[in-house]
Parts: sequence; structure tokens; C-alpha cells
Amino acid sequence: MNDRILARLDLPAPEPEQTPRPDAMDPAKIELDPRASDHPLVSICITTHNYGRFLAACVDSVISQSYPNIECIVVDDASDDDTPRVLAGYAGLIRVLRHDTARGQLAAIGSAFSMTSGSFIAFVDADDTLYPDFVRTHVAAHQSPGAFAAMTGSLQDITDADGKVLGTHPVSGPRPDSSRALLSSPRRAPVELTLMEPHCNPAHQWLWSAASSLMFRRDVLHLMLVPPPDAAASRIFADTYLAHFAHAIGGSVRIDAALSTYRRHGGNFFADNLILGGSSPATTRRHANQDNLPAIAAQIMANREALFLALGARRFVELLAKFCRLSQAAATIRSVAPGRATRLIPLFIALRMTRRVRAGSFWLRKDAAILTLSDAR
Repeated sequence: MNDRILARLDLPAPEPEQTPRPDAMDPAKIELDPRASDHPLVSICITTHNYGRFLAACVDSVISQSYPNIECIVVDDASDDDTPRVLAGYAGLIRVLRHDTARGQLAAIGSAFSMTSGSFIAFVDADDTLYPDFVRTHVAAHQSPGAFAAMTGSLQDITDADGKVLGTHPVSGPRPDSSRALLSSPRRAPVELTLMEPHCNPAHQWLWSAASSLMFRRDVLHLMLVPPPDAAASRIFADTYLAHFAHAIGGSVRIDAALSTYRRHGGNFFADNLILGGSSPATTRRHANQDNLPAIAAQIMANREALFLALGARRFVELLAKFCRLSQAAATIRSVAPGRATRLIPLFIALRMTRRVRAGSFWLRKDAAILTLSDAR
């Protein structure tokens, strides 16, 4: 929109380059907290199956991060294209694991996690790319006072097969039980954070961008991926397993800046969704095998002892209420806390009932508290 049209609409003209894209910004645009003893190791895990034509751009975007302490792990889920040849060109820069047979996205994520050493971990689809400050910004958010959560997620640019930006992946606005904060640096305008508590999102709405926009705390992933979940139930859409599960355990922080790209190329499961505008993308219900909530319930029951110890009684029951049926929850509670079952099972029932009420008013918004969380002291 040019200045003449803006004047006709009685709108101020934007200042030039006021909000440049992340790839055009100064690499030091967000500084890490200097109080940290060192830059914590971050593991970036790329999972791929027959995406050799996009893989080099993805790997290049990972090894070119402005953050100084990264390991890159690639899991090849039995590709039969030129993926092995592409990966051979990065010998010494990345670590590679190849599956003999295709086992699906969640299995590839589990294999990658078993090879990681980082305190923070991100999983990137091989057809996506990261902007240079993706890791730096996510780590800064994780380290910021008051932004403590199981995972962080940033906005994501949608691109075509050739990498041309079509728009930004739509995400919903602030939810009840959320607040806002500013991640600031003396060298650039603040980046807004949206802090979302674990008990928000009772209707299991999607509050984030796609998998390549997320970063998780290691301890949270250990609860979700050890022992290995049923990978057969999550061959695709593994990001729904990771994001919903992690958010229910420890909440999430959304970074309101685009720090990665999601490529639409005709071969991914969202490529045929129309880009229409609005606050959320088109539905994916017609895609098969995309409901990962039963897999989360199964993992909660399989890992009940560790989750109960980590979360405590009430938060554990809140987790059960989000994903498990009454029969599953009752058996799980009797297993981990037999002496408290007469109190915890009624609590589960009450939470399930109030969850329906809260889901009905889910789209109501409230004013969010504005906190100044400076990452450069």
C-alpha cells in the first residue's frame, strides 16, 4: 500500500524498515542473558523422508545460526532419493542416523532425541528452513525471567516451493489464562511474548505454528519420548503430539516474530489447504491418521510414575483430565497414588466437567498483563 492510498484512508505511512524480516536483521538483534555461565548446548534435529531436493537449504539454515553452541542431527527415515548424497556433503558438520525402513515422523523424532545432548531441542522438517536468529531468540525466551515454560514457539513464514514468502502462518490470539511480555534488547525493538499456562486451551485448539517453529526443554521431552511412544499412531502430524503434550505439562511461550519458514510444495500434507486469510488455517480433519491425543493418553499411562513424581498430584490429575477417559484415569491414579484415589478420582471428574464449560467460553479474550522481561542487563 503506497503513501497516497494511506493518506486517502487517513492512516500514517509506516516508517521504512521499521520491522524487517528476521533474515534481514542484525544477527545480534536479541542478546542472551550475560548472567548465564555459558551458552547452553542446543540440539537441532532434522527429520527427512525423500526430501533430498530441499535438504541442503534446511541444513545450511541450521549450521548458519548466529547462536554459537549447536549440534545438528539428521535422521533419514529410509529415503530412496538423493538424500544420502546430500548428507555426505556435510560430513564433519552434522551427525546422521538412517532408518533401514520407513517408521514415520514420531519414530524419527524419537531416534533423533536419543542422540541429543542439548539442554534445549528443536525438531525441523527437512523441507523447512530456520532464519539465522531462530536459536538465539528461542534460548533468550527460555532464559527470560517470567517466561518459564515447557516449550517456546515462534511465528512462521509460509513459502512456496521456491522459497518465496506467501504470508505468515496464522495463529490464534491471546487465550484466557495467558499474559504478555516483552523480550527486549538495547539494539532493537522488543519482541512480544505470549505466555500460556498449562491449563488454558481446554478445547485442544492449535496455538502455535508448525513443528519447525518449536523448541523444547530436554526434561520435558524425556517425559514424552521415554519410553518410546507408539510411533505407529503418529506416523504424521507428530507436532500435535509434541506441542499438545508439552503445553499440558508445562505451558508454552509464543514468540510473536517469524523465525522460520514452512514450505508448501505439493508433497506435504498441508499443501492443498487454501491460503484464505483469517485467524486460523484451513481444517485438516479430512487428512487420515492425524489424531494424536490417544497416543498422548497411552504415553501418560505408560510413564505415569515419572509424570506423577515430576508434576505432583494435582497437576498430574489435570494432565489426565485433558487426555484420558475416566477408566484410564482411575486405573492410573490407583496405580500411582492408591491411598489418595478416593480424593483424586473425584477431582478428575470435576476437572472434566469444568473443562467442558471452559471450552465453551474458549474464544473469550481478556486483557493481558504487560511485563518487561529484559534479556540484556
